[in-house]
Amino acid sequence: MRPIYLIILIVFLLPACTPKFDISNFSNKEQDKLANTQSLDPTLNDIMKADRLLAVKNANTLYLVDPQYPKPYALYGFDASEKPINGNLDTFLLSPSKQWIAWYSPLRGVVALNIKTLKTKVIQPADDFLNTYPYLEFFPDQDTLLCIINKGNTFLQTDLNSFEQQKIEIPYPYGNVFKISSDKTKIVFVSGFGQSKNPKFLITDVSGKLIQQFSPSINMTDRHLVFWSPDSNGLFLINEDTLQLYTIKDPENPQNYYHFDNTQISTATMVDQSIYLLTTDGYWHMIDTNTKKETARAPLEIASELQQPKFYPWKDKQFLIEETVNENPGTYNRLWLSDFRGVKKMVMDKYNDKILQTFPDKID
Repeated sequence: MRPIYLIILIVFLLPACTPKFDISNFSNKEQDKLANTQSLDPTLNDIMKADRLLAVKNANTLYLVDPQYPKPYALYGFDASEKPINGNLDTFLLSPSKQWIAWYSPLRGVVALNIKTLKTKVIQPADDFLNTYPYLEFFPDQDTLLCIINKGNTFLQTDLNSFEQQKIEIPYPYGNVFKISSDKTKIVFVSGFGQSKNPKFLITDVSGKLIQQFSPSINMTDRHLVFWSPDSNGLFLINEDTLQLYTIKDPENPQNYYHFDNTQISTATMVDQSIYLLTTDGYWHMIDTNTKKETARAPLEIASELQQPKFYPWKDKQFLIEETVNENPGTYNRLWLSDFRGVKKMVMDKYNDKILQTFPDKID
């Protein structure tokens, strides 16, 4: 098995060739699925069979999207007051059971939609704080929606099956960004509301009891970049050219988990058991957390033919790429699924359509 593994690894580490548009790299099962369904409108049952789903908006319609399926499913028509400002991949959250979709509306507040009944529920009314910092997460493996309210002082947990709510008070200045550990026993709260030098981290159990507090000597360009280690015993943070692991037991002595020469890390995230790192020289690197070795690499150039591409690490050495197309008098998004070599297929040809409002100059 070792020679086969080496051959596969070498293939993924080779420089990417010119981006292509076909589905030859996808499995036979996926090709059969495409062939059998590409002429049919999907049903809700078709879409719900996917192991992972997305939700996006176009005009007044909310769509469910399976990136392996050739067409999205039109799920729900928005009431005017329910519509979020944007309708791209960052706007909507699907619950772990795929029974709920949550988002923030500046008119209604935090809204949850039941996918089966198509009924909505306002979880938390809109206010100035949420209008500025609308950050939502689901508890792992539970339909419990999480957010920060009360000007950043209260952590709100809402069970969407019963609508029972629990509140935990948060000490100043821990803002609104938080992350739940994969073992579902700990929460980390991050200080500040923007870029932060020497950020502070507060780690508690799920009831709010203090476990650890520390402030590393780093310049954190985005508070959303912190994420838990697979064993839930530490936090990964970017420190220029190094991904560091801050353990709960000894956060004052971080471990250098992965280091780069002659480039710095700009973005980091974890998908399943792999860490995806974007470096300033224009490459995505996939790191296996079991071996701490790079298993795949892709240049940003694999999307060079797309307008303003934004990469979302997906699964199985794949990216979702959200393209922003400029078309007067507005813009819209297109969604692509790509492997690390740039072989891609279109998932959705148009969503998040925006019309720019322009007014003629008044001439006296």
